[in-house]
Amino acid sequence: MKNAIRTLLLAATMTTVAIPAFATGMSQSGQCAPELKEKIYERFRSNIKTDQKVAYEAGKEYLKCFGNETDEITNYVRNFVTKYEQASQKAELRTRFQQLYAQQKYAEAFPLGKQILAEEPDNLGVMIATAWSGLGAVTSGQDALIPDAMAITRKTLQELEAGKTPQGATNFNKDETLGWLNYALGIYAIKQNNPREALNYLYKAAQYEGFAKKDPQTYALMAVAYQQAYYEPLAKEYREKYLGKPESPEQQAALAQLNQVIDRVIDAYARAIAYANTSNDQRYQQRKVEWTEQLTGFYKFRNNDSTTGLDQLIASATTKPLPSPTIPAAAPTPTPPRWTATIAGASPAWTPPRWPKPSRATSRSSSWRPKPAPSPT
Repeated sequence: MKNAIRTLLLAATMTTVAIPAFATGMSQSGQCAPELKEKIYERFRSNIKTDQKVAYEAGKEYLKCFGNETDEITNYVRNFVTKYEQASQKAELRTRFQQLYAQQKYAEAFPLGKQILAEEPDNLGVMIATAWSGLGAVTSGQDALIPDAMAITRKTLQELEAGKTPQGATNFNKDETLGWLNYALGIYAIKQNNPREALNYLYKAAQYEGFAKKDPQTYALMAVAYQQAYYEPLAKEYREKYLGKPESPEQQAALAQLNQVIDRVIDAYARAIAYANTSNDQRYQQRKVEWTEQLTGFYKFRNNDSTTGLDQLIASATTKPLPSPTIPAAAPTPTPPRWTATIAGASPAWTPPRWPKPSRATSRSSSWRPKPAPSPT
């Protein structure tokens, strides 16, 4: 991925100055005597194909001396000088963008990528590099860039899904790129308080072969998104409607739907921990403590306040298909929940085990920094 991104960036930025071959020449004289006009122009004309920099310098000198004239030759010289300066500015911009990108100074590279795309909106190579710069910048705390980063990432994703590939790139890994583009959109959606959209993007990220599929953070973020999108509102509604009241088909249906959410939270945290166990990234070893605490709370809620089988669940988590992020509504049914037998006492009022506390990890934007594997050095 590192070489692929570098290659497509070079292909996107290394362009030549294509300027019409006007008759030109150059003089080193700083004087504007009329008899030097032909000499300066000849230097301009003779270098237009072989040394455009020399031709440009001659053209500048010619215009300095005779630029007030409106004849055809003067207009040709003026047109060349203008195009050369525009091309030079573009080349400098691309070179600077490439340098910052290679140095992983993503917050500085991102606006330059946007500037290039303003003139070359279909340049997929620059689009991909700018989308990655946006991800790097946002996960370093530059949340103000999210709207623009999201727009560029979405367009890049649409272009790739439509079958386009970056021109001139070699060893381009489309699956990995699609994975981290969806991963980025998932992060942006969580930061913008749209957890359901985040779930869809993170789920798609995990379907592609690439770093996002095996990144513990992909699944930890899914767990957080499930809690924000479903667990918190459903748990609140359940407590308000059914705690301390007799069981009913409606209560059991609400509980069944809540259990579906909790099972997905458990699955997501188990995957995050399983992948962290095989990762050398020390950040994930630190975060694993928090994830394990969250997982334990939800697992005990679903298993009679017991952790029996939890280690086995983690060990086998990544061997199972990833559950769909869609949570179907449960129809009212007289079937009791699987752990109704744990209810203590003979009272018809039902009280569940301790409710797990939802994760607040979403405030830790610095923990979302993507792994360095697909980033150029």
